[in-house]
Amino acid sequence: MALPLFAIMAILLYALAAAGCLQELLGQRGVVRRIAIPAGTAGLLLHALALYRAGVTAAGITLNLVNATSLLVWVSALLATAGVRLQPIGSLRILLYPAAAFSLLPVLTFPAKAVTLPAYLPLGTRIHLSLSILALGLLVLAGLQALLLAVQERGLHTRQPLRVLQLLPPLQAMENLLFQVIVAGFFVLSLSLVTGLMFPRDLSSSPLAQKTLLSLLAWLIFGVLLWGRWLRGWRGQRAATWTLGGCAVLTLAYFGSKLLA
Repeated sequence: MALPLFAIMAILLYALAAAGCLQELLGQRGVVRRIAIPAGTAGLLLHALALYRAGVTAAGITLNLVNATSLLVWVSALLATAGVRLQPIGSLRILLYPAAAFSLLPVLTFPAKAVTLPAYLPLGTRIHLSLSILALGLLVLAGLQALLLAVQERGLHTRQPLRVLQLLPPLQAMENLLFQVIVAGFFVLSLSLVTGLMFPRDLSSSPLAQKTLLSLLAWLIFGVLLWGRWLRGWRGQRAATWTLGGCAVLTLAYFGSKLLA
């Protein structure tokens, strides 16, 4: 069966890519470092094929909690790989590649059978779902970077920074890129909310109503954060706290609805 083969090969390639990222972060040279990007890219491709085999059937599309989690991690790892030249984001691959590998284990162990979406979705629904997943991937990426930023700043204030954090780009560069990612994620999230109103949905459904309200709350949190950044100069721990809060609410919007479904 293709699913186990794709998933196992992806896990091995992610492990190789993570080892190469570690060498890169530590400033070491070696063959593993040189093949980190190709290995990570190949792992992403096989991961996508594994998710396709697990989620797309003749009867419809399965997007339950297991598949949705793996898809989210895949999107975040893809964005980090695409932004590898942006060092603060590229360095997140050392966290996202192992996370992507672990996210495939439940797909292998607990193959989903419940079909939750029809095989042929209207164009508006497909656009909305694609924008929603991209927005969540971008803002989760921002959340991970905000977490690193908070730990990095705390280490500087206590004058006891972790050795690995000393290898990261300067605090200012981390912060500037964080807000660039948030702006992109906020824009895509806005498009997602708009497109969600462009086709009929039964908002009386409890999970869907919860998803909509929490998504709007997350949008408001990130909007206030950007307002505070531009008009009040918010930065550091305050910016990280608001980012993590918005990321938590948005994640709950998507995965909470699946837990209640």
